[in-house]
Amino acid sequence: MERNMLVEIAEETVSKLKDRIGLDDYGCDLHHYLWNVDYYIIGTYDAKKWIESHMSVFMLLHKYRNMKMIILEKPIPILLVLKK
Repeated sequence: MERNMLVEIAEETVSKLKDRIGLDDYGCDLHHYLWNVDYYIIGTYDAKKWIESHMSVFMLLHKYRNMKMIILEKPIPILLVLKK
């Protein structure tokens, strides 16, 4: 189920790259042009339906909890460099 979600996102990304979206700008801005200029999912209702089609609510909560624990327990290395 999660693999289908990743495949769908990858296919959308490749499609946008084939259309040369973001390729004429700085590389560091590529994510912005691929995912923020022309939105993949518009609206809360569509976002909920997309998530429900790919995973259960419990799996989503589990992933969120794990991500939150990882972020809180393991500081990002670049933040450590900035603190010095």
